Amino acid sequence: MVRVPGMIAVFVSIRLNGPITDVVLATLEAGAKKDAGCIIECSQFVSLAIAFPRMTTALGFVKHVLERVSGQGIEGPAIGVECGEVIQDLTPRRQLSREISAELAERAHPGQVLLGPAARQVARPCLPRGFGMMDLGDIRLGNSISADRVCQLNIAPFPSSFPDLEGISDVSTNFGEIPTYFVGRDDEAKRIRRALVESRLVTVTGPAGVGKTALAYWVGFDLMDAYRDGAWRVDFASIPRGGSVPTAIAADLGLASMPLHSASERVQIQLCTMKGLILLDNCEHVLPELREFLPKVLFTCPEVVLLLTSREQVGFEGEQVIELLPFDIPKDWDEEGQLPAAVRLFVSRAKQSDPEFSPSPSELRTIGEICRRVDGLPLAIELAAAQANGSAVSEILARLTGDAKTAVQGTSRHRTLDRAIEGSYSLLSPKEQQFFRNMGVLAGPTCRALAIAAGTAGRKPSEDAEKLLQRIVQTSLVQFDAERKAYRLLAPVKEFALAQLNRANETESVRLKFARAAVQWLKDTRAATSIDAIWFARVAREQPNLAASIESLLESSTAGVSLEMCMELFDFWLVKGPYGQAHTWFNLALEKGKRTADDVALAYNELGLLAGIAGRYEEAEKAFLQSLRLRKKSGDKRGQAAALSNLAIHLRNAGRLKEASDQLRKGLEILGSENPSLRMTMMGNLATFLVELEELEEARDWLDRSMTDNELLQDVWQHACNLGCLGLYELAKNNTGAAQTALSKSLESYRAVGDMQGLLATLEISAFIFLRIGDCETAARLIGGTDKHFLLVGVGRPPGDASRRNEALTVIENSLGKEQAEALYALGAMMTVDEIYDLARSDPGESPGFSI
Repeated sequence: MVRVPGMIAVFVSIRLNGPITDVVLATLEAGAKKDAGCIIECSQFVSLAIAFPRMTTALGFVKHVLERVSGQGIEGPAIGVECGEVIQDLTPRRQLSREISAELAERAHPGQVLLGPAARQVARPCLPRGFGMMDLGDIRLGNSISADRVCQLNIAPFPSSFPDLEGISDVSTNFGEIPTYFVGRDDEAKRIRRALVESRLVTVTGPAGVGKTALAYWVGFDLMDAYRDGAWRVDFASIPRGGSVPTAIAADLGLASMPLHSASERVQIQLCTMKGLILLDNCEHVLPELREFLPKVLFTCPEVVLLLTSREQVGFEGEQVIELLPFDIPKDWDEEGQLPAAVRLFVSRAKQSDPEFSPSPSELRTIGEICRRVDGLPLAIELAAAQANGSAVSEILARLTGDAKTAVQGTSRHRTLDRAIEGSYSLLSPKEQQFFRNMGVLAGPTCRALAIAAGTAGRKPSEDAEKLLQRIVQTSLVQFDAERKAYRLLAPVKEFALAQLNRANETESVRLKFARAAVQWLKDTRAATSIDAIWFARVAREQPNLAASIESLLESSTAGVSLEMCMELFDFWLVKGPYGQAHTWFNLALEKGKRTADDVALAYNELGLLAGIAGRYEEAEKAFLQSLRLRKKSGDKRGQAAALSNLAIHLRNAGRLKEASDQLRKGLEILGSENPSLRMTMMGNLATFLVELEELEEARDWLDRSMTDNELLQDVWQHACNLGCLGLYELAKNNTGAAQTALSKSLESYRAVGDMQGLLATLEISAFIFLRIGDCETAARLIGGTDKHFLLVGVGRPPGDASRRNEALTVIENSLGKEQAEALYALGAMMTVDEIYDLARSDPGESPGFSI
């Protein structure tokens, strides 16, 4: 009997390349057992995974494998070795050590042995004679944002020369394409680089339009290779004031989902091993949130360096601040010598619009005067230069020095920039001007369809509208992100567009028309893609614009459209959240919206579901009761039963099982013989609630009725639910064999329909069967495995099961001792869902996997 260590284990994964005979495979298995190795996985002719208690025995076994396979006349095996603690890994920040060893085996060339980062440290001081190590470089394992050092284990006399591994020293980033041009700012760029060496928090400050983002972006690209994990960018421009900073960081960095952790914990956990630069862009409106969150990142992520752009500094001790000022344009400069940076920027940008642009010496003087008139502000210079396509530079200067009555005056800090924007705006035709100022209602980047919907104020798209949008992009008033295929207005440009709308008294009208167009866009998108991953991704990208539309609709005198939009977004919110904010919007929309009674009843039902998920059980109860009242008025029996069914589920989740079962009884009485499918589901739920209440005889009666109905309806999912309930019932009646049979059939059905939550919950219930017959070891592994996969899959655990699980843990730890129990939980956590499934369906005493 082999006891797996409770603290450290060395995992060896072997990828066999070619037809290995049964004799060789048996020899390898025997060698593993001889060295106290525990066979975790054995797939004949494919792979072998083994855990060892010590590094020296693991290395000896690796040599044994190479010796046995090399004499077979086929390619040598690819081997991965990693070690780590045998505990549950509750975060996807790092794969389990076993999974890392498996990935290394998959990446290795035939005959090559790779050591993971932990194995590299452990093996170095205890290498036997004839063994050596060679660093290969840094590589990303799994989906990690950070890289780790990987080594090759050399063993004489086996080959040690192999091709380079894919992915070595491959620096990742989300920066996109390198900027096509960058002019000036050499001194400032050097100061930023120097500051990043001296401090982990550097803030670039300056007024709007001074080029903070462009400079930080350029420096980030330049330093990309200086950090093991590269440089990454987070843009806060599209999140509202007071928005969630950790959520925005996690989204832009593509961090893995962690349902049981807050957004703040998710960022800290997944970046704690990162060695890289993160650019936090456009921070001025979220500084209070950053001041609260950044100390956590700086403390828990010791090798993360932060570069911020903001109109003001954060104010932390140790923060280095680089103030960026507009370009200085000397009055006396030689057009034959080095041109001022501002002039070079104008010429460079003008050539983008017109490749033939080649200013004469006198025109360069005029350009210098243009740059001086806009106070050397880079964004203003670029906007002015964009007008050079078809306009002489003298005309551009004349517009900047024209009648003050035609100039749009913003705040004192933005007046110069407003004059530049006004210059571009004045070149547009009346139709183009209307299109542009309508786009001021956009709250963030948007797709082509909604950009046109905003510009045309909700009118049907046309070829003319496409041309209008293209023309405005050419003037640089609207930016187009080719990678994300999104259109956006820079903050000063957006303010200008809104000022134009306000002057024309059109803001509320355009916002309302855009909101109606957004509702139609939601309907069209759903019809085109159904509710799938593509639909979720498209809706997620438009959340700032959709949220702003809902807010403006709720403030308007015609708020009925807001309820329609909330109902269209319900499926998105139900899966992605934000549950609390969605519940608030839905509630306000219901108060103001004017819809049919049936629609309002449905809306209250959806409101209740959102409130329940947000943990607002009292509000959920009120919403379901309101839906119920409306359904009673209309005489809709099915609607009444559905409302009572949803109410019952949320009462159960709130711990009010008796009330929940009473509501289901009422619903069944109202439903009568109508809608057999809903009736069958409600009877099955009621049976489950009654088992949890230990009212077993009535529970069996309702369960039999549900199972009888299902014989006609043949609903596989409900069949699985009913069998799971039957297993609980038999367990409560101490009929262990019958309970195991029912749960085994339930597992088959859940697997057939692909219901992961039901499958995992039933696998966990199976643990109670093994606990009942005294097999605490198998029960512990089942609980450890389901715990891990509940987390990884991101589904919730039913409240009743959670209570039973806690009771089971107490029994296991009292029986085996806490240390042994934790080691067994860890063994379960290393199992796949298929392995847990096989273990749950095995006969007592014949469980596959580790031998304890």
